[in-house]
Amino acid sequence: MEDKRKYWDPEKETMPLDKLQELQGKRLQVLATLAYEKTSLYRRKFDEAGIQPSDIKTVEDIRNLPLTDDVEDIRNRPLSDRLTILPREIERFNSTSGTTTGMPEPIPFNKKDTDTLIDAEAQGRWTVGVRPNDTAQILTNYDISEMGYDRLGATFLLLSAGRFMLDKQIMINKTAGVTVLEHFPSQLKRFASQAQELGINVNDLPLRMIIGVGEPLSNSEKIELEELFGAPVMTMWHMMESGPIAAECGARKGLHIFSHRSILEVVDPETGELLPDGEEGELIVTPLLYETMPLIRYRTGDVARILPYEPCSCGRTLPRMSLIRGRVSQITDRKGKKKGRL
Repeated sequence: MEDKRKYWDPEKETMPLDKLQELQGKRLQVLATLAYEKTSLYRRKFDEAGIQPSDIKTVEDIRNLPLTDDVEDIRNRPLSDRLTILPREIERFNSTSGTTTGMPEPIPFNKKDTDTLIDAEAQGRWTVGVRPNDTAQILTNYDISEMGYDRLGATFLLLSAGRFMLDKQIMINKTAGVTVLEHFPSQLKRFASQAQELGINVNDLPLRMIIGVGEPLSNSEKIELEELFGAPVMTMWHMMESGPIAAECGARKGLHIFSHRSILEVVDPETGELLPDGEEGELIVTPLLYETMPLIRYRTGDVARILPYEPCSCGRTLPRMSLIRGRVSQITDRKGKKKGRL
């Protein structure tokens, strides 16, 4: 039976903004207390900043908390400094890609956090328009994405389908009747080119949607890819530490921020100063629902804008953000001077 519901989480996705912010504040209080009491990292950072968890009363108080740096606070410290649980309580590890420093960083999850992560993966795909009657092919090799499709009830090709060989993946795409193709934007042209060499026109495939993840994607690049595939290219902003943080809806006027799951801020990458909505800077993320390894005001290194608030024609009241423009390291030179306006 076809699932005709409009939203993955109707209550949270259509919540009035003031109620959403109230929810964020409550979840931030819980997170700050957990991080302070259970991790040496955040106890030290809070103490150095002269802040107690009891000082966090509303979501606006997050700006008083210190930023978390990927290298100084995460990669240069042992995992035990960041864990709230015993190692034996970890159910599984994800990891970062390692593209920034050359070394992947393990990301632990307990059973509860794993379920939260899978639900976030499902919500991201539901928001862009995936439904249970779809058949999806995931070429990013992100196994947690596969779990998201499974949670929402879609058919999907296992990551090993095609044995990680592009020619075989293209052939099985055609024979399995794939309707949703998820891939890195930079690899989609190669997919189309290789298909052409196999005598397959990607416009003839039953694809109804492309999902671009893991890389920046400009509006002009989206249009070019849509013309190539004859299908809309939908975008998500995704972190391995938390799953999708924002995703585009059918209105296609920015990415809805899953603000019931995370607090998103934009700061000047040089000064750490909080920037107003509409101004471009470095994205700072505080995932609110994960307890194994809390992250508070985590510097992502990605550059984008939080859009001026207005309800969306899709009916969601969640705030929205722009597409990711790139990485801070790509937009500033070695002396810290801006290459383009942030």
